[in-house]
Amino acid sequence: MRGFVALDFETATLDRHSACAVGGVIFDYVDGGKWAVSSSFHQLIRPPELDFETGLPFFDDFNISIHGITPEMVVDAPTFDHVWAELSEHFKDRLLLAHNTRFDMYVVRDSCSWYEISPGDHSFACSYRLAQATWPDLATYRLDALAEEFDIALDHHNALSDAQCCAQIARRAADKAGVCTIEETAEKLGFRLGLLSDTEYRPFSNAKSGERSGGSRRKLSEIRAMGEAPPDHPLFGKNLCFTGTLTSMTREAAAQLAINVGASAASNVSKKTDYLVVGVTDLGLVRDGSSSKMRKAVELREGGHPIEIIDEEEFLRLLT
Repeated sequence: MRGFVALDFETATLDRHSACAVGGVIFDYVDGGKWAVSSSFHQLIRPPELDFETGLPFFDDFNISIHGITPEMVVDAPTFDHVWAELSEHFKDRLLLAHNTRFDMYVVRDSCSWYEISPGDHSFACSYRLAQATWPDLATYRLDALAEEFDIALDHHNALSDAQCCAQIARRAADKAGVCTIEETAEKLGFRLGLLSDTEYRPFSNAKSGERSGGSRRKLSEIRAMGEAPPDHPLFGKNLCFTGTLTSMTREAAAQLAINVGASAASNVSKKTDYLVVGVTDLGLVRDGSSSKMRKAVELREGGHPIEIIDEEEFLRLLT
């Protein structure tokens, strides 16, 4: 490929088809292993669903608190189908790169499905996974944490700034691997490129089945608290379980943070579970759009057990 596009989306709600902004930087590979910026873009997007009370695009208050984009800001913006038709012309023969492609590529896939348009044929890579494999000893691979670790300027949740940071993380991973392109970096670290097309979605993943980058994972039962847990913490004494892929850190790192504040982390949902933390789910690996843990939690709730099902952002709020 002649280069790549570092890409980032913000959404109006938890629904992946609710894109409200996209930012990106288009790079060309040039002689000497350099990456030259061809162009950059930042575009607000009008989500498809309306608030019946206001007539404005529907937003969740929580999402607004994250990225600062409001319904009034996007009411006159183009919808995703128009934005994607214009942008994707510049993506040909270039790899797509995002920090957590399980989010951003699902935004593309679900939005294209909503508008009944073609996403095109795109290979993609994930800077989160590249960072995880390159620096396996870091506590978290959240974009803002990596920006601080590597002294990268970041206006977090500004889509263009996030995309620029994503590219710089990939650049550092390539330099550490001693190669010139993202494709070579992925190959050297044992990853297979993802694929998004009209007929197929294949995630960016380890090429060798059964192996994971960064060494073997600890069992949750082996994780011990770092220091004394505060007994007044809202998670103290609570039992947590995780399902799906977290965007800000590994499940092991999330379990460590929970255990540090006095919670327990289990591998499976049971009657003892207080919180099920739901990350991004690979729909190709589950039945009826839900993981077995999610179905078990719903079943227990319907049976009267007070299990709370929360997303990653709510989990992070409870930690602080």
